[in-house]
Amino acid sequence: MFTIKRTVSISDVDGDGALKLGAMSDFMLACCCFQMDSEKDFSAYLEREHCAVFLASRQIDIIRRPCYGETVTVRTGVFDCMSIFGYRNTFIFDESGVPVIKSFSAGAFVSLDRGRPIRLPDAVRLALTVDEKADMDYLPRKIALPDSAGETMPDFRVRRCQLDANNHMNSSRYLEEAEELIPDNFQYSRVRVEYKHQAKLHARIFPTLFRPAPEKYVVTLNDGDNASHAIVEFSRR
Repeated sequence: MFTIKRTVSISDVDGDGALKLGAMSDFMLACCCFQMDSEKDFSAYLEREHCAVFLASRQIDIIRRPCYGETVTVRTGVFDCMSIFGYRNTFIFDESGVPVIKSFSAGAFVSLDRGRPIRLPDAVRLALTVDEKADMDYLPRKIALPDSAGETMPDFRVRRCQLDANNHMNSSRYLEEAEELIPDNFQYSRVRVEYKHQAKLHARIFPTLFRPAPEKYVVTLNDGDNASHAIVEFSRR
């Protein structure tokens, strides 16, 4: 397992002093990226072939939100790797070593030149460190859309401050935009997100809000042709 530590700062918390969803996602993303950098054969292959790992999905189970001033440990490890997809757990632990956030995610190997998935060579794949699959609930990677019509929400454009190193909208920013659309008083404890295709600078995104059940909201973030950039589900476990 690969580990980093973070102290929850004033920029990471909401008005209640608890870790925000976007910051939570940023903590986990940072740990995952540093872990990939530590895999020398893997990172060298990505650089040589001009490829990257794009997040395809993530499930986040929130047991407790860490608060301002807490030092947390973020730990990640790959538990399965196939030729096109890799799967990992990323947990956040409090100062007592108790898990407060549990997550698993899938990442796709993609050519940056062609914008298409690639197959990771067996020699590179088998050289990766593989850890034991962690104990948590595992829901399907795909999020089913409700049959009922949703509520059309105001559209927005991708801003420079939302871009990542690949000049796409950062994966955490989709979560933030979706979270803005659900009611303030809805206290969710699980987030699932399925990433479809990357949004670039100035792309216009059209959100739709669904409530398929009293304990669940789903937000779709689509382009002008109604093709999905991301689907985000908020629910109570």
